[in-house]
Amino acid sequence: PIIDNVMQGYNGTIFCYGVTGSGKTYTMSGPLGAVEREASSEGIVQRAATRIFEYIRDRSAGGEVFLVEASFLEVYSGDGGREQLIDLLAQEEKKLEVKQDPHKRHSF
Repeated sequence: PIIDNVMQGYNGTIFCYGVTGSGKTYTMSGPLGAVEREASSEGIVQRAATRIFEYIRDRSAGGEVFLVEASFLEVYSGDGGREQLIDLLAQEEKKLEVKQDPHKRHSF
């Protein structure tokens, strides 16, 4: 359902949460180091990307044009306090900040 909604123009987020060693990276990315994988061992990221680009392929033949933007972020809190936000797609590491929306108390 999330991919169908994203393809209708809504923003979508896939969020994986847990303690160190609980399998978040495996769930999101699948087995590490495997260049070619069985479809059954792909992570959520690969499955979502495949579905998005299948959707585009199937509809672009009819003249529709699509723009794909994606972020791949890690929120890390080693001490359980202050979070670090890491852009996993950036070529250079730069400090990102988690900020609260001043107009919406529970939005960041």
